[in-house]
Amino acid sequence: MFLPYFGGPEPLLLLLLALATDLAVGDIRLIHRLLSMPAALVRSVVRALDRRLNRIQRGDRTRRWRGIILVALIGLLALASGWLIAGLCRRMAGGWLIELVLVTGALDLRGLWSRVRRVGAALRERGLDAGRQALVGLSDQQIQSLDDHGVVRTGIEALAIGMARRVSAPVLWYGLFGLPGLLSWIAVDTMAAEIGHDTLHYAQFGWAAARTAAILSGPPAVLAAVLIAAGAVFTPGAMPALALRTALSRRGDDRTVAAMAGAVGVALGGPRREGDQVRRTTWIGDGRARALPSDLDRALSLFGITGILVAGLTALGLTIAAAAS
Repeated sequence: MFLPYFGGPEPLLLLLLALATDLAVGDIRLIHRLLSMPAALVRSVVRALDRRLNRIQRGDRTRRWRGIILVALIGLLALASGWLIAGLCRRMAGGWLIELVLVTGALDLRGLWSRVRRVGAALRERGLDAGRQALVGLSDQQIQSLDDHGVVRTGIEALAIGMARRVSAPVLWYGLFGLPGLLSWIAVDTMAAEIGHDTLHYAQFGWAAARTAAILSGPPAVLAAVLIAAGAVFTPGAMPALALRTALSRRGDDRTVAAMAGAVGVALGGPRREGDQVRRTTWIGDGRARALPSDLDRALSLFGITGILVAGLTALGLTIAAAAS
């Protein structure tokens, strides 16, 4: 790690503890909300500044530059906050606990698995409307237009994207750069989720947020795709070779979705309804578009096994680092 942690547990040990903590309490909503306060703070600031700076009467160039400045300022504040908190943690007795809380709050392994599992249970036990409602908070799609197959596909996509953005990315950026890297990723990812949309209102103001997030999410997406393909080896009915081959045919975040699509044997993505319009996006993967609840079960198993591989990779890195020190 480029920012060593002195006077406390090594960062890779903290990552292992954070993964274990997330597995233990990640599906308790109140605790997860408390742990994810940095993202909530960034979200509140971005929404407030969006109302003040992104007014429709301003020109496109002005709005784009305001968005660039917003991303630069919040990114620098996140970076500086990470340095400051990391320094304080080194000097405080038990300061590593603060760092552990921040790292755990950036992860979403068990919580995401539980929420997607409820989608499958609702679809099976209470029907399509219940399955749609269980998707709330998992996707920005217009869920009321989804059929049974669309609900399943959206749940599988949520697992793939979550593996890249809420597991692989926090682990990678914290492992490389410590709290400055982690808080910077949280800030950029949150800004992109809030304003990084290709719509009339956000196309200019959110341009910098979307581009920055695309750059920072690239390496974690590749790592997540490789781990999903590796996890498919241990998942009954999954196809590791197809997962890897499908992932290599895509770019960016689509690589992780493609790996999951290939492993499970379904086609993800495809046309999406946005308001009264239908966005003709391409299908990802060569499998069935008519995804079934059993496909969601397989994806859930693969997601869990991939999470174990993340922990195993972290433990391996810790062992190598300990041997080298």
